[in-house]
Amino acid sequence: MGSQVFESTKAATIAVSVRNLLKGLKTTSFIVYPEGHNSYREEIQPLQKGMIKLAWENKIPIVIVLKSGLTGYQTREKDFVVVYKQIGTYDPAKYPSWEEFKDFLYETMDREKKSLDAMLSSEVQKESVLVS
Repeated sequence: MGSQVFESTKAATIAVSVRNLLKGLKTTSFIVYPEGHNSYREEIQPLQKGMIKLAWENKIPIVIVLKSGLTGYQTREKDFVVVYKQIGTYDPAKYPSWEEFKDFLYETMDREKKSLDAMLSSEVQKESVLVS
């Protein structure tokens, strides 16, 4: 797993960061947040074009991993659960434009996140019934 910090104050430094990222993909995988940052909200935010467009242009598969329960981690001292789930791997070559790929990813993430949230809520309710 790799790390690439994107200096976003100037276009020239963004270009250097992107070149470094693309070079690094030959030997490393990266975690990126298509919302533009690591969100601490439970709702899927609008996706930014940067990494999705790069993936589409360079035919780099996208692996979607979702998390649920993060607000419990932020608001409770105990009795919270954070769940991560790998949803799937998606090939950008199957989409005629990066915009269509972005729309597909957003719809998939939104649908699967709601399903994951419902599953976590159901499991937490079962646990609270067992405890009481």
